[in-house]
Amino acid sequence: QFEATDAATQVTFKFPRPVDVTNGRTLSIPILDRQVPAERLALYQADTAARNPLAAIRLTNDGETGLPPGILTLYERDKTNNVSYVGDARLSAFPTGETRLLPYALDEKITIERDPAQSQRLANGTIANGVLRSSLIVRQTVIYRVKGAKEPRKLIVVQSRLAGWNLVKPEQKGVEISEGNYRIPFQIAASGDMQSFEVAQEQTRQQELRLLDGSADQLAVYARATEFDAKTRDVLTKVLQLQQGVAEAQRALGQVDSERKQIVDEQARIRENLSKVPAGSDLQKRYLATLEKQENDLDTLSKKKADAQKS
Repeated sequence: QFEATDAATQVTFKFPRPVDVTNGRTLSIPILDRQVPAERLALYQADTAARNPLAAIRLTNDGETGLPPGILTLYERDKTNNVSYVGDARLSAFPTGETRLLPYALDEKITIERDPAQSQRLANGTIANGVLRSSLIVRQTVIYRVKGAKEPRKLIVVQSRLAGWNLVKPEQKGVEISEGNYRIPFQIAASGDMQSFEVAQEQTRQQELRLLDGSADQLAVYARATEFDAKTRDVLTKVLQLQQGVAEAQRALGQVDSERKQIVDEQARIRENLSKVPAGSDLQKRYLATLEKQENDLDTLSKKKADAQKS
């Protein structure tokens, strides 16, 4: 029986009697011989292996002393009671009461595909002092498509934990946080069929829009947003109508100015021609009649411009 001493920074084991080792040979001495709580599972880390999870084991040190770091060699006993080697795992210092998740091989019986996506939606909005303040919920989603083995598996997906974001799917019950990552458990059925699991994180962002600076398309979207209350939507609709009225008036002014320029340019051409035709001729009379009509047209355009400026 070993005598274990659990110090502040290390664990030492004292063998009860001397041991002889022949020069040039090595010797392994077991220091622990008891049952340890263990759970076999699949551990998926996309950065380590994109297509397959790792075969892993979850160990809990329920003993009275910690365990030193080292190599953990794993064996498996099959249904016919045959024992075979399955892999090695590196074990760091293992204090009592703690749990370790140790990968030891690639689990090629399971394949995984990832489908990331991002979406956003409005949450609410208010208007004050000509500024629309709204909340935008941004959602980052990863769909994991898992084709399982013929036996059930517990799958642990390691998903990056985004700073300032909240995990909204799945529920956080049973989810662990380790080294800035989520460890999310899923159960894989033994059917061998494709299963899909969704992991979603959300962040709420605040944004502002001066109504005078908003485009018609922006205001139209906000005016239809059912996430806003009826009062806010009514105000946005009125602003949109006013903006459309201003745009229509500006188009009318632009058209008036264009027509006026055409008339003025034509008058300059006619006056130049008048200086070259005989006085009292039919052509002179026709030019003078045209100038008179154009002056009337200019008066009409001036009235249209004044009306457009008032609107």
